[in-house]
Amino acid sequence: MPRMRRSTLRAGDQDIVDFVGFLVAEYGSGNRAAALLREVGQSPGKFFLEDAMLHVWSGIVGKALDDCWFVELVLVVRGKGHTAYAALFERILARADEPATDDEEVRRKVFGAALLDNASVIDRDALRTNLRKFAGARNSHVMVVNGEGTCGKTHSWYLIHHVGQCFGAEPKLVSFERWAGHPARPVEVMENVAGELGWHEVPKVAEDEVKQLNPLGRYFRVNAAGLAQPLWLVLDGVNRTNITDHGLMMVGEIAVSAHKKTAGDHLWVVLMDFERDLWDIESFVLRESIRGITADDVRRFFLSAAAESDHELSAERIDTLVREAVGSAPAVGPLPPVDLGPRADRLARAFFGDQGGTG
Repeated sequence: MPRMRRSTLRAGDQDIVDFVGFLVAEYGSGNRAAALLREVGQSPGKFFLEDAMLHVWSGIVGKALDDCWFVELVLVVRGKGHTAYAALFERILARADEPATDDEEVRRKVFGAALLDNASVIDRDALRTNLRKFAGARNSHVMVVNGEGTCGKTHSWYLIHHVGQCFGAEPKLVSFERWAGHPARPVEVMENVAGELGWHEVPKVAEDEVKQLNPLGRYFRVNAAGLAQPLWLVLDGVNRTNITDHGLMMVGEIAVSAHKKTAGDHLWVVLMDFERDLWDIESFVLRESIRGITADDVRRFFLSAAAESDHELSAERIDTLVREAVGSAPAVGPLPPVDLGPRADRLARAFFGDQGGTG
């Protein structure tokens, strides 16, 4: 998986302005821009490529800087020659360190990621530690997140999404938390996965759930093997309430295919609320027993927001913000994440203004 690289570069730097000019000159059409984005492992569909190319490339480079794949972009174009720009490439790369061995920059960018689905990234040290292991793991592509019903497993998707993007992955969420009707069978599990990933129609299968497993497993492996960039596939609410026993076997097979790489090299799987063992790969699985969000987690969020927006706050002011965010919640123990995240985000943006990040 591509690793995040630190950089001292900022969007207004002269080297960045010159690099955007190079991209406009050498990749000055939507088709050429799309082809280059694919080489860097980014989906062209995330960008509007029909605008004036100066605007297009300024936006793409800004996004690359924010999401930690700018250095990968420079390395790809440098590998294509462009000798007239060699000095520019070298200046840019000289300002980027080796791949980061810690997540200081990822943590600092929490505030900038806070508007994903109008929710905030509330930091969790233990989960972040396991996510960092997950991002760098060579012997495991599977993580299981369990915990009590009110601890915020579903809300942890926002942190998983943020960290995954910063490590060069595309996170995708398939949630069975609000699955309506009968528990999902293998075919409905796969239809939900395929729908989220934009795959072609799931093949027709027998009514017998046992007979659904093999053809659906083949369908998944064939399609996942064609992934062009690292994918963190997050399956939420995968439990007996929402999914049948054979549907859970299908979920398990998805995870096993990620670990054994029978679905290619670009798949990582996170299972939330999955309480079963994963057969012969169990010893390789990263397991996280998630705890609830606490006031200390909220404090770290405000400290990250302050650092990202270049504010220095006294301990007293941070304490005040935490109290305002927590509101009438209990002074000790876990806090309700659904209301807490957006409230903390509103407070941070009101206090730090528009300097807090790209959102």
